Amino acid sequence: MYLSDYERVVCINVDARYDEHAPRIKRMLLAHGVREDRLSFWLNGKGELFPREKYNQIIQQSEIPQGWPSSLGGYAITMAIRAVLQQAIRDKVESFLLVEDDCELLPNFDVILGAATEQLKSLPPWDCLYYGANHYWATTEELAPNVLRCRTSFMTHCVGIRTKMMIAMLNLKVTGLMDIMMAYQLQPCYRCYALWPSIAIQLPGHSYINEKHEDRTGFFQSKGVNQNPEQGKG
Repeated sequence: MYLSDYERVVCINVDARYDEHAPRIKRMLLAHGVREDRLSFWLNGKGELFPREKYNQIIQQSEIPQGWPSSLGGYAITMAIRAVLQQAIRDKVESFLLVEDDCELLPNFDVILGAATEQLKSLPPWDCLYYGANHYWATTEELAPNVLRCRTSFMTHCVGIRTKMMIAMLNLKVTGLMDIMMAYQLQPCYRCYALWPSIAIQLPGHSYINEKHEDRTGFFQSKGVNQNPEQGKG
């Protein structure tokens, strides 16, 4: 699905890198067809770096529920995803593109997307479409040369979501990171497709979920355990 086709595009921003990444994300998305009037930015953080009224969401350590398995950053991104989806449902948005501020679209984006969009026309309609996903530990099925069906694939840095999937995500009991809940609880039950090769990756940098520098580039180069017998892991 071309980016220009989405009714709404929201980029979730960690406040500590808003000034650096928000302008980059805007230029990048507009260059690849996103309509400016459909693009917005969701500022997320502890409310310490900008005037509090600029924030869309402020989450403090004290708000994390007992037993939460991740960090403050992990809880914040999960709750931010829920909030933007709730707003989309209220506004009757049927197609939604979720982007995170460390997303990078690769030089082959338009070529692969064009091919995949044609291939998607002959497949059952998707509920969730990953423009890039971490399949390293996943099981995938090759539906077309540039389209995989995924089970236990991770990441929400660039993913298209339709109404049925939005509702399913909001119905999840929040027990962990949103991408992990999607991978284990929703991907087996919904049509969750991923474009291949991945054309959206996460830039190397500080992870506010794992609270350290991370480079996940290699994960986006794996198909996981692919069910096409001619394709292996790699």
